[in-house]
Amino acid sequence: MKKTINGICAMAAQVRGHYGAGATSQWVREPVWRGGTLPATLGTGSPSLTANSIMEDCAYMRMEINKLSKSYGEKLALDGFSYTFHSGVTAILGPNGAGKTTLMNLITDCTKRQSGEILYDGTDILKLGKDFRRRLGFMPQSQGMYEQMTALDFLAYMAELKGIRKKDAVAQIHELLAVVNLERATHQKVGGFSGGMRQRVLLAQAMLGTPEVLLLDEPTAGLDPEERIRLRGYIEKLAADKIVLITTHITSDVETIADEILLMNHGKLLFASKREEFISGCGAGSLEDAYIKRLHTL
Repeated sequence: MKKTINGICAMAAQVRGHYGAGATSQWVREPVWRGGTLPATLGTGSPSLTANSIMEDCAYMRMEINKLSKSYGEKLALDGFSYTFHSGVTAILGPNGAGKTTLMNLITDCTKRQSGEILYDGTDILKLGKDFRRRLGFMPQSQGMYEQMTALDFLAYMAELKGIRKKDAVAQIHELLAVVNLERATHQKVGGFSGGMRQRVLLAQAMLGTPEVLLLDEPTAGLDPEERIRLRGYIEKLAADKIVLITTHITSDVETIADEILLMNHGKLLFASKREEFISGCGAGSLEDAYIKRLHTL
């Protein structure tokens, strides 16, 4: 694996050199991420996999969004969205076209906002620039991949673009391939992967570098029930010291792990509350029932 890491690092360095220091192609947003390793309680138990080094930074995490709007032509995709996110899992529910993916793209600055602000610990993310992006992990709903790369190649390439040290990259890639159940596909080319396998690789790259803010756009699409349960448990453990935002159509994936539920439609935030209140407050017996009831009454 180390030889592969060295080879991929050289290729990624060429990409970074072509686009300039601290820049990337449109395929990848920001290369410089915080190094580090995954919590020992989540995997192998290696002494190097500890969360202690990031707990202090994460203790006062706060991401505040104020009156955020975005239009595509005459279509208003996001209409004055305001909310403050803290550590833990926040599930963002809503039908297609509700504005969920647009919100994710605005937080990552992949899409330029028209109005409003996004503050991380009191400072606009545009002002923070690299300092915010190195704390960010993003799993988009779909992403281009180099078809000839293996799963190992792809993660090594992403680790280099994110500025993760080779030693840490080896440990993290090994850990994450196990978490997303791709250990046996480590050396297979992603061009031959199923949709679900591609989703798992994208989830793994989002978690490289122990990000403080983790954005997961439909993370379980294409996964079988056993894989969804496995990932739910992993995400729940991660969320203790991270801001985790999940957009999904599958309410069962967040019913047991979400601390807060947001309901969106037509670009607007319709309702937000703790999970228990979201369900019981409308007399529903499950998150799915509450989602349908609130969506059609608000």
